[in-house]
Amino acid sequence: MGGRQPKNATWFELSVAASLKANLYSIGEKSLNLTDYYIDVNPPAYASDLTHVGYPVSIDIIAEKGDSRYNISCKFSEKEDEVLSIQSQAFQDVFLEFVPVLKVEPLLRYHMGFALATNMRLSRSVGDFFKHPSLNESRKLSDRVKKHGKGKYKSRFNDSLFDEETLLQLVQRTAILRFSIGELESLHEKNEAFQQAFESISKSLVRTPKVGFNLIGVRPCDIIFNCHSQTHKRCTEVVIDDLFCHFGDLKTISKRLREQVTHLDRTIIALVPSLMLPLLNEKNLVLSDNISKFKAYSLLTKAFNNHRLLGFPEYVGFFVVPGTWDLVIFDSKSLASELKNTQDAYFRYHPDKVRDLHKLGLGPEALKEITKWAFLLGFKLKIDESDIAISERD
Repeated sequence: MGGRQPKNATWFELSVAASLKANLYSIGEKSLNLTDYYIDVNPPAYASDLTHVGYPVSIDIIAEKGDSRYNISCKFSEKEDEVLSIQSQAFQDVFLEFVPVLKVEPLLRYHMGFALATNMRLSRSVGDFFKHPSLNESRKLSDRVKKHGKGKYKSRFNDSLFDEETLLQLVQRTAILRFSIGELESLHEKNEAFQQAFESISKSLVRTPKVGFNLIGVRPCDIIFNCHSQTHKRCTEVVIDDLFCHFGDLKTISKRLREQVTHLDRTIIALVPSLMLPLLNEKNLVLSDNISKFKAYSLLTKAFNNHRLLGFPEYVGFFVVPGTWDLVIFDSKSLASELKNTQDAYFRYHPDKVRDLHKLGLGPEALKEITKWAFLLGFKLKIDESDIAISERD
């Protein structure tokens, strides 16, 4: 789970974002301070209906504060001795991204800033062009960018936006930031502000579940479940309880659970032994050192009850029994109604008085958790553990 993580474009983008969030950068006589900006590493694209360039414009990182917005393009190479030259497609792609945004600046409420972040070495021609931009060099670049854009986007490409005056204006407003892999690795190891920013930004990326994002190759996971993939194209990553969770093919998980949900056709609650559901076992689970097995059961329960993940009807609830890996499936609305009928004079609920729940033979803690989930899923009501009473058994 730990150890040295491979370096790829996603790692680079997240590291650049964390570095900009944690540090002030000097660029020549100017400075770039985004430490108090909101940084989005998965921003929505600028729609083609807005830019009229013929394609949606995707920006790697956007930083916002008030009416100021910085658009940051990241160009990464696994070979740090690779040179970013004026002739390279990666360099021309920067203008395919930035020019349409510059053109629509008057229509938007933001003052736009632009930055190119790369780990590649800059050719002398690129360095000279940014230090001393000229209309003649801008004209040559315009021809190259138009040719590249036509090859990439075919007939829908609107080359009229990429005139030499616009490119010249953009170059004058674009900062170039070079980050070596070694520099970023050092920040990962030694800079606490950077580490906190990297953690926060990478988690914010998957607050909403992301499929095929493959962050498992970028940062350690707290829990890995049902993953036997090398490419992770069908895997989903999401933050639950502020912990980074990686799930293999959710369609497989959903299919196996749906096969068991049919039990609710005959009862409001059912216990499925782990032997009937091979999906649930310790061999299918990998935990980081800071996650206990008990916490893992809780995370799986929350994941199964997360309707954005598995898409079950909201009345269907799940509970993974700690230790045994048995699965409790229940109709949350029906169960919550029966639990409500057990309320005593002190407004406490007695789950052991619900016959279908009592006959499962579960322990007090499991009964309490199922009760809380039934009310939360069935009635959208969050109840405290002190609102639940369990009678002592003989």
